[in-house]
Amino acid sequence: MTLRDRPLTNHHRGRITRYLDIRFALPIPAQNDPKERRRAPVLTGPGLRIERVPDQKPWRLPLSDMADVISASFVDLVKVVIAESCGVERTGLIDLLYGRDRICESIDALTYGLHDLQLRKEEHIRAGQEEDPVIKQWDDQANNVRRRLNEANAELKRQRLTELNRYGLVPSNTTPTDDPIRFAKGLLGDFLRDERAALMAQAATAAGLSPRASVQVSNQLEKIHWCIERGLLKAPVTPEVSTVLDLDDARFRLRVLQDAGRQQGRDDALCHPLVLHRWQDQLEALRKHLAADAQNPSHQALVPLSRTTAQRSQPDIAARRRLFASLVQRTNENSRLKQTLFDSTTIAERCDPEHEALMQFVQPTYEELVRRHPDLFRLIREMTAPHETRYGRFIGCDPWERRSLRKEIINRLRQHQEAKTTH
Repeated sequence: MTLRDRPLTNHHRGRITRYLDIRFALPIPAQNDPKERRRAPVLTGPGLRIERVPDQKPWRLPLSDMADVISASFVDLVKVVIAESCGVERTGLIDLLYGRDRICESIDALTYGLHDLQLRKEEHIRAGQEEDPVIKQWDDQANNVRRRLNEANAELKRQRLTELNRYGLVPSNTTPTDDPIRFAKGLLGDFLRDERAALMAQAATAAGLSPRASVQVSNQLEKIHWCIERGLLKAPVTPEVSTVLDLDDARFRLRVLQDAGRQQGRDDALCHPLVLHRWQDQLEALRKHLAADAQNPSHQALVPLSRTTAQRSQPDIAARRRLFASLVQRTNENSRLKQTLFDSTTIAERCDPEHEALMQFVQPTYEELVRRHPDLFRLIREMTAPHETRYGRFIGCDPWERRSLRKEIINRLRQHQEAKTTH
C-alpha cells in the first residue's frame, strides 16, 4: 500500500476506506468500482434477481478477469489465496495478491480461510467422521495457509517500514528513551498540558505561524480531529457516520455483531477514523464475553478444540465458535486500519510546511516549564532515581513498566498540586 502516488485505498472485500488525500486539498480522482460493473440486473417479476455464482476455480481465470472477480467476491478471494498458498503458481499472481494495494485484503482472506478450515474440521469430528480422509487434507491446507499468513504479515510490515523510511519516520513501537532527563521533561509537559500548549501557541504566533499549527494532541483520537480540522485528513462525517457516532452502547454492539455476521459488503461506517477506537473496544468486550461460551481458552485468538472436546461439545457450539472467529478476524482488520491511519496522520503531519518550523520551539518550551516548576521536576526526578543505573540511564525500557511508572508519577504530581492548593 502506498501513500505517495495514489489515494489511500484499503479494500476489504467491499469495505473501502479512502480518508487521506496526500495531495492536501486536491480532489481524489474517482475510481471504477468492480462491484458496480457486476451488479446483477433486476428482472420485472416479483422477487426475481440474478445473483452471480462464485467461480468454482477462480485461480484459473485470466489474471485481469481474476482481479475483477476477487475484487467483487470475498468467497473467490478466499479460494484464490488458499490455492496460491497450497502451491498454485501463476505469473503475476503474487503481485496481484500481495502487492501494496491488495495485501490487506489477502491477509483478511487468509485469516478467514484458516479459521474456516479449523471449524470445518471440528464439525466433522463432532459428527463422528474423525476418520474421514478429508480431515488430513484440511490439516495440510491449514498448515500452508498459516505459513502464507505469517509471510504476508511480515511482508506488510516490510512495506510499512519502507513507506515510513521514505519520509524519515520510525515505527511507533520503537524502544522508549533511556534518558531519565528527557523522560522527566516530557512527563512534566504532559502533566502541564494546558500551560505547554499556551507556550507553544505564544511561540508560534511570534514566529508568524497559524494558530492551529501549535495545537497539542495527547492521544490518537485528538490527533485525528486535529488532522481533519487542518485538512490533512479527508474524513467527512456523512449522515451514516453521524448515525453510528450517536448510537448508544447496546445498538452499537448490535451493529458490530451484524457486521461480524457477514463477510461480503461489510459496514463501511465502522472504518471511519472517528469510529475505529470505539469499534476496537466493542470487539474486545464481545470477544471476552463470548470466549467461554465458545469453549475458547483465550479471547485473543481462535484456539483449536482438542479431539475429545470436539466430540463432546454441543451442536450449537459451532455457531458460537464461528462468531468468535469472525470477531477475531474483525479485530485484526481493525488493527490494520488503525495502523494505516496512524501512519497516514503521521506522514501528513510531517509533510505539513509548518511542522519543521514548529519543532524548533519544542525543547525551549520544555525548558521553560522546568524553570517555572522546579518543585514538580524535582519530584519526578526523585521518583525516577530508583530506576536508574549509576551512569544515569534507565534500568530496562519495558513499555509496560514505563507506563506503570508514568501513571504512578502523574498521581503523585496531582497529590502534590492539591496539597499546594489547600495550603
